[in-house]
Amino acid sequence: MLRETPRDARDRLPTDLPAPSDSNRSGRRDRRSGCRLRGSCWLVNALALSGRVDDARSRFEALLEYLSPLGLVAEEIDAETGAHLGNFPQAFSHIGIVNSALYLGYALGNGTPGPAPMGIRLGKPIVNGTHSQ
Repeated sequence: MLRETPRDARDRLPTDLPAPSDSNRSGRRDRRSGCRLRGSCWLVNALALSGRVDDARSRFEALLEYLSPLGLVAEEIDAETGAHLGNFPQAFSHIGIVNSALYLGYALGNGTPGPAPMGIRLGKPIVNGTHSQ
């Protein structure tokens, strides 16, 4: 069942970003709401760890298209215009992108300079990376 979660999520989401949320934190719908980047990063990680490296790479590369000229991202992205919405810059979005780069690199067999990423240490990965237990 767990292996199917990334596939189900991938099949339900657009090719680049997750679907916009219906409302903002206050519950009001009058403010435009965008796609949260953390969900896309989670999907990249899940795809990489489950051996779907090509899908993970294409989604990761699509995420990088949303970086500002300074390499920064906001909390949300407008799926129609690509505009940054919400907090800018957003640390959690950046952490997600860095983690996705680590997981993807590991899944591609590049390893990491330090310990294996957390998801890899917790159990035997399904990918063809450098980790084997």
